[in-house]
Amino acid sequence: MSACGAAGFTPSVVHHAVEWNVTAHLVAHRLGVALIPRLAHLTPDLPITRVRCEGGPHRKLLTCTRAGAQERPAVAAALRVLRDLARTATA
Repeated sequence: MSACGAAGFTPSVVHHAVEWNVTAHLVAHRLGVALIPRLAHLTPDLPITRVRCEGGPHRKLLTCTRAGAQERPAVAAALRVLRDLARTATA
């Protein structure tokens, strides 16, 4: 909804699905369009086309640890790597 609003229109929502594969099937049957993450596993033979969204929606990721665990050397190293990757990610 927010992506559509940013593009200047409000979609007419008729169907709502909570599973990516169900959403992809609705699209395959010409019942709409969808924003589906690249990591979503979809049925491989669906007659759909994935189009990359340039400069569009993005995802925020959070890291969580137990209280005090971020001080452990292995956890601190992993968090550093994740932060470095996030800074250099392009897509």
